[in-house]
Amino acid sequence: TLKKSITNTLIDWVLLGQAGIEGGFGDAPEALSAVERAARPLLISAMRERLQTADAPTADEIEVYYQEHKSSFMKPRAVEAAHILVSDEKLAHALYKRLAAGEDFSELARLHSKDLPTKERGGLLGTIADPIVDAMAKAEPKLAEALRVPAGQVSAPVRSASGWHLVKVLKVVPSSLRPLNELSAQIREKIRSERASAAFRAATLS
Repeated sequence: TLKKSITNTLIDWVLLGQAGIEGGFGDAPEALSAVERAARPLLISAMRERLQTADAPTADEIEVYYQEHKSSFMKPRAVEAAHILVSDEKLAHALYKRLAAGEDFSELARLHSKDLPTKERGGLLGTIADPIVDAMAKAEPKLAEALRVPAGQVSAPVRSASGWHLVKVLKVVPSSLRPLNELSAQIREKIRSERASAAFRAATLS
């Protein structure tokens, strides 16, 4: 049985460890790590076997799991944003005034931004999710704050470690639930994994 196979292997290693202790080296880190390294492949192999034999969930079971775990499948709120990055504070404020007067943001980004990956796209940064902005706030709080201006507005110049930024929020993407058809394969494997783990625990305890 699975339990007997694992137990026999572990007994072998306990005996080996005991011999090592008697020889005066069994408590050394390398001796302990050797036991752990030897036991790990057996456990992984056993888990893989259980995963392969675990019953695949039905469509109804996948639907139930989806309904019960909706909070785990939410896309966070995000913004689509663009920026202009310059080295000089005076230039940043001058560009801000030009934007306030109605000049085109993307054109000014192409002309003045020093951020090479985005300047040819008119400063486009792409979609930035709130968790990323929250993480950014720990290191660059002013830049993170600039990404929270209302859609269609440009932030006042803010300084970061890279220079001076003018940030425009192009669009706010609300939080939304990912559709089931996008998640069904992921949920199927999640359920199978949970069943395999349960079967493995049951087998080792029986």
